[in-house]
Amino acid sequence: GKKTSLTYNASAQVNGAPTVLGLLGADTAVGAVTVSGLGAGTRAGTYADSYALSGSRSGNYEISRDSTTGELVIKPRDLTVKGADNRNVYTGALQTNTGASISGLQGSDTASVSGYAQARNVSAGTQSDDLRVALAHPGDYTVAITNGSLTITPYRLNASGGSSTAPGLAASASNKVYDGSTTATGSVTPVLFAGDTLVARASSASFDTMNAGTGKTVTFSGLSLSGDATTLANYSLGTPPIATTTASITPASGGGEAAEVPLVLPETAASSAAVASRAAPIISVLVVRQSSTEVGGIVVVYVPKELATSGQGFSFRIPDSLFNAATETTATDTNPAAPARATLVNGEPLPRWLSFDPQTKVISASAVPDRGFPVEVVITEGRKVVTVVVSERASGT
Repeated sequence: GKKTSLTYNASAQVNGAPTVLGLLGADTAVGAVTVSGLGAGTRAGTYADSYALSGSRSGNYEISRDSTTGELVIKPRDLTVKGADNRNVYTGALQTNTGASISGLQGSDTASVSGYAQARNVSAGTQSDDLRVALAHPGDYTVAITNGSLTITPYRLNASGGSSTAPGLAASASNKVYDGSTTATGSVTPVLFAGDTLVARASSASFDTMNAGTGKTVTFSGLSLSGDATTLANYSLGTPPIATTTASITPASGGGEAAEVPLVLPETAASSAAVASRAAPIISVLVVRQSSTEVGGIVVVYVPKELATSGQGFSFRIPDSLFNAATETTATDTNPAAPARATLVNGEPLPRWLSFDPQTKVISASAVPDRGFPVEVVITEGRKVVTVVVSERASGT
């Protein structure tokens, strides 16, 4: 008999026919003597032949004791299971890896995979699968498994609002009266997945323009998040880190004073004819709000474009009305008020091209740099504070 080795294919398989010796004469004809009982099977395993004779002349013969019995060996089929390496965005819930592929299944055979990695937080790092395969007939396959992995990545917060299912940054800005600046006030609150809490802080907030209007875009810049380290790792901010909302700037009400003051050129470029002439460039100084010990004053200054050009210079004086009685003292005051001083709005010193005379209240500029405007200057004298916003004015306006 033959010894045949085949691989499992989910179908019935039969051993090859044996070699028959000893038939005489016409008994070799097809159908005269037939050998049956060949090894056959479907599942992986060994199936031995069990011979029997049939046919019209089979009665004239018997199987010799010296005959060799054959067998069929069905070997297991290779089955490959390959896990997937997934990077899932944080959702606030426990997540389970998926996506393992299976190759090598035969016929209608099925397999189920378990042992996938699980993770909830970014801080869990990369978690590896411990895959297992369930088969109806495990002996039919030789299984090779390659585990996959699951990594949780931070959820990027939407810059313009969010919900518990789509987290983001809910910004709120206050409406204000026109003051000649883009400065805005408000707050930013992270709206996160259920159960998560973080605090957001912004280094600045500003309107898109200084002009009055409704529904104006307010941008909170330099955002940072703080809170529990595990929660903090689960979220990220956009690039750049900002949040946006809308608010309104209403026109300034009456009561301010406006003045157009003749240009005062720096001494090195002085021209008496230019100063005296009304045809000379005019700097507009608008008092938007008077100052008091409780409320800071606001002054908007418009510099003609020809003077705001790189390398030019100019001077203007802050109206006296903003500092009247600035040095008043009470009965308990024993020290005179400190002299007026000027800084940028962020508290830093004035740039080298800009100066302030505390006695005359004159602000002077020399060699204006490119893109030097707008600039915001804060003047403090005693208990009074005045914010001066200097901007460029287009020619002819």
